[in-house]
Amino acid sequence: MFKELEILAAQAGYRFAEAVKDGDQWCVILDDEDGELSFTGATVQEAVEKATENLVRLLNRFDR
Repeated sequence: MFKELEILAAQAGYRFAEAVKDGDQWCVILDDEDGELSFTGATVQEAVEKATENLVRLLNRFDR
């Protein structure tokens, strides 16, 4: 689960920083030298899936 996220993040110029529980939500944080992206979900898997889906969309835009 995290390996795919790490690979996609690196391809988009980010790195997986952390997954933290914030109240009843999980937050996955990716960062680069300019800032960070965060994705939330009810479970850590949901947050990772959201991050992965968004990275795939971002990378597909780069390929056009």
